[in-house]
Amino acid sequence: AHGAAVDAKYHHGFASSKPVAMWDTNTLALIKTIDVEGNPDGLLNDDFNHRTYIFSHAAPNATVIDANTGAVLGTIDLGGQPEQAASDGKGHLYVDLEDKAAVAVVDAKTMKVTATYSLAGKGATCAGLALDAKHHVLFVACRNPQVMVMLDSTTGKYLADLPIGKGSDGAAFNAKTGEAFSSQGDGTLTIIKEDSPTTFEVEQTVTT
Repeated sequence: AHGAAVDAKYHHGFASSKPVAMWDTNTLALIKTIDVEGNPDGLLNDDFNHRTYIFSHAAPNATVIDANTGAVLGTIDLGGQPEQAASDGKGHLYVDLEDKAAVAVVDAKTMKVTATYSLAGKGATCAGLALDAKHHVLFVACRNPQVMVMLDSTTGKYLADLPIGKGSDGAAFNAKTGEAFSSQGDGTLTIIKEDSPTTFEVEQTVTT
């Protein structure tokens, strides 16, 4: 398995293995395994409608699982190879596409791609994604070039880009501090401060 996700309401955990493993988070007992297509890599649990998304570079790019029952609800063709995803908690899912230098926007209710945001030539080989849901800012961590690209999550408009370390493979956003994080394979963690929804600065690069 490449990762794990948990639905807190139903106390169910999921691993991006093949087949996908579903377990009870209270007892850690295996509930069942779930057959999926593609090659599971990343995953995300979305509390908006309690669904777990299993992402694959090979089609189908996303398998949608009911976090309560473990039933496969469908698959989604994202139009590219997904790396990381984020939810705004209001029915929108954002997924960075590593091979397309873009972010796919998914309607969580219909399980359909509604838009694809280009990185406008500012970044490519994106492997990390984080979201400031309150201020509608996407943070897309790229490997080539080594930058964090900021986009408006409602329109896809380019906002800014800043340098990060080499080999990003994950991102996160701390809403309490207004900081985005990119973890890198060169042993560094780049921290970007959101001074406002349109202005950003590299706050620190920590050697880990």
